[in-house]
Amino acid sequence: MVDKKGAGLKGYKRRIEILCYALILLLLTASGYDAAAAQERIFLEIPAKPAPEALKTLSYKTGRSILFQTNEVETVETNAISGKYTLLEALDLLLDNTTLSGGLTESGVITISLSASRHKTDQEGEMTSRAIKGSLLTTVATILFGAGAATAQDTGDASQNAGSDQIVVTATRREATIQDVPLSIEAFSQQKIDRQGLRSIDDVANFTPGVNFSRTASTASNISIRGISSGTGSATTGIYIDDTPVQARSVGSQPRNAYPNTFDIERVEVLRGPQGTLFGAGAEGGAVRFITRKPSLDDYSVYSRNELALTQGGDASYETGLAVGGPIVEDKLGFRISGYYRMDGGFIDRETYLSGITQEENANDLETYAARAALKFQPTENISISPSVYYNEIYSHENLRAWENLSDASNGDYVIGTFFGEENRDRYVLPALDIALDLGAVSIASSTSYFRRNEDGVYDYTIYDLGAFTSTPEQFDSFFSIPGFSPTNLSGNDQYNWNQEIRISNNDTDSRLNWIVGMYYGKARQTSYQSVQNEFFFYYFGDEVLYSDVYGDAPLYDENIEASDSQIAGFGEVSFEITDGLTATAGVRYAHTSFDFTGVVTSVFSGAVPVQNGGEQSENPITPKFALSYEWGENLVYASATKGYRIGGANRSIPFTEGCNTALNSLGIREAPNQYDSDSVWSYEVGTKNTLFDNSLRVAASVYYIDWSNIIRGVGGLQNCPYEFITNLGDATSKGVDLQLSWDLTDSFSVLASVGYNEAQFDTTIRSAGAVQDLVTEGHTLGGSPWTVALSGNYETMIAAMPAYLRADYNFRSSNKDPIPGRDPNYPTMYDPLQRPEPEFHDVRIRAGVSLNESVEISLFVNNLLDQHPKLNRSRVSTVSPVFEYTPVRPRTVGLTAVVNY
Repeated sequence: MVDKKGAGLKGYKRRIEILCYALILLLLTASGYDAAAAQERIFLEIPAKPAPEALKTLSYKTGRSILFQTNEVETVETNAISGKYTLLEALDLLLDNTTLSGGLTESGVITISLSASRHKTDQEGEMTSRAIKGSLLTTVATILFGAGAATAQDTGDASQNAGSDQIVVTATRREATIQDVPLSIEAFSQQKIDRQGLRSIDDVANFTPGVNFSRTASTASNISIRGISSGTGSATTGIYIDDTPVQARSVGSQPRNAYPNTFDIERVEVLRGPQGTLFGAGAEGGAVRFITRKPSLDDYSVYSRNELALTQGGDASYETGLAVGGPIVEDKLGFRISGYYRMDGGFIDRETYLSGITQEENANDLETYAARAALKFQPTENISISPSVYYNEIYSHENLRAWENLSDASNGDYVIGTFFGEENRDRYVLPALDIALDLGAVSIASSTSYFRRNEDGVYDYTIYDLGAFTSTPEQFDSFFSIPGFSPTNLSGNDQYNWNQEIRISNNDTDSRLNWIVGMYYGKARQTSYQSVQNEFFFYYFGDEVLYSDVYGDAPLYDENIEASDSQIAGFGEVSFEITDGLTATAGVRYAHTSFDFTGVVTSVFSGAVPVQNGGEQSENPITPKFALSYEWGENLVYASATKGYRIGGANRSIPFTEGCNTALNSLGIREAPNQYDSDSVWSYEVGTKNTLFDNSLRVAASVYYIDWSNIIRGVGGLQNCPYEFITNLGDATSKGVDLQLSWDLTDSFSVLASVGYNEAQFDTTIRSAGAVQDLVTEGHTLGGSPWTVALSGNYETMIAAMPAYLRADYNFRSSNKDPIPGRDPNYPTMYDPLQRPEPEFHDVRIRAGVSLNESVEISLFVNNLLDQHPKLNRSRVSTVSPVFEYTPVRPRTVGLTAVVNY
């Protein structure tokens, strides 16, 4: 007996389905797409692999959504392609001689189906209604929410669900996803940067396990990767803007590195471990690369980010930025321009020391200005010429520090007691020219750049002079009551860097032998000046005589230094596939480096007589690399041994005053060395990268052991002698593990976890004959947090037919309680009984956002949700100083972000 009621209901549902499908097809036809873009030839390099993975790669590289039925493609192996193709040509080559074929809908979506011969066989059956619905629903998602919607669901969107593991990087000077690169690397796409609220190098470092970044009470900063950093001499971490190294040598008044902002950035790459072969000196511990967005020759795009945030107990912060790019002449000439401004509102008050009178509320505001213009000229298919210029300026009013005895961190009350508002202005311009030439079998890339930077500031030097020349806390405090007492430090640093690099590499990366060779030339000149003025200098010694009454216009301390680093290097790296999946890699870099400096110091310690300084040093370092990797399917294991180095230098002379001679003798040293050699590391690493559970779980893990030899260290803390010198002091070992996990638990919910553990300690004890303390001691830590953890959870949903998300990010930094000289009573000239280990730190951020359409996303966020208030970098200038300075964390901040990206 037929159930007519049921049959009628089924028929009604079927008619509704047919009507819906008709409406969907109508939308597909009406929406259209840029047909010309499908005819553009783009370079595609996809190795032979299972069809689902190959199609995902094609979707990622072309930005097109791809629809396919998993059961139809999962057993198919596609062909390898390498070259410039239109979209349809690439599809034909990928699927040639397989059971699949591909095409484009009028909406621009790629569809994959069984080829004609297979269809003939399958005519006995039909595609199920469920499969049809799945395909059409995915297509609807593509129409309504942009091409990324289908890709996010079916191919694992690189920056939402999969985290950073599908971001294409160039850490090996070739394009590859992170999962395919046999080294430990973290990457942040622009979308990940926006959604995590990463606005500076501080944020990037905090959410990268294995990396420690700190800003000291002065303008200096320090970055270390896997424990490799000493804070003096030339840099241990390479900082790159595209192909230009911009890190600074520590010269004179301790400059900080220049870091770009994170607006209109293609991605940020953090390369852990020495990168001495491909990146050279300065990348001894690793490298941080800021890769800017490039002009397009065929597609117009607009990116804008605007933000307003309110900080508990502080001023508002806000930013606005706009980037526009596209073709000027189709397929020949493209442009991209951007402008950006950000104000980070202050939250530290400035008060008069001892009296408590507020001089300025929320004094520590920070302004950032940036602009960039770039062109891409492609006169033929084989050559592209890309000039660009990037400008960045940071103006800080009052340094990011607080005085402990004036502040109440537990209540978010931060105070500094300087006599006047300190200022620092740091600006740079970076013109660059990149040229790429495709000769068929090989490619040639040339990068030329000039980095011009100027940093200057004015600082209240009161507590530094008082710490050096007073003998009791009472005497320290008494000087704050002297009218007009305010020692001033004027200082600045300039950088002038020329860089030229040429690389030649093979194009056919599917061959068993792949190689890259190159030449590099760099010339970096730095100038530094420091002038300390203190009219009341003789008051420290009980004589109420002004300094100018004795020395007139001669400065209390005035130093001008000009330093120059140059290097010329040749490098090469070869990879050979021994058997299927098993690849051996060897590389080497040979360089000639030279350093020289001249300087003039005029100070009261030399009788206000100018003293000439100078020195030079040169070396020929060799940095090899050896690696072995094995890849099967989506899994990779590797082992490597890599060397890195840091350029040596020369010392300024220490005057032969009674105080300095006594200080040096206490260390068993008669005089400071004229120069110091480079130091180097050998890093041994074993790692694995795996894709599991039908591509839903991606795991990367590595274990490393680093030998650091002949370490460049500064020797300071000399009593009654305001100088320091640099020398090579001992060896150290850094060892640890890195673990990264990305898991798509459902189509809507994903988690990411990165964990790093590092233990970096001196292996040797060095003490000179007759010294009262060691120069370095076995077991002393090199600093940094042993445990670093970054966790994220991201939930995707729909709200009122609009895609929405909720994410939470957690960052943890453990305390390092291992000994250092300042906490070791066996160091009488440096021991401070009130010094404590760096505290642990917990940072929780949450953000909820919704996409109003395919181009506009708005989100509400809370940073420092738990309102943590650790006292970072806590220190004082001497044990008689009652003033401990520390770097506070910005209190709980609530804000709104709007991003436009189309």
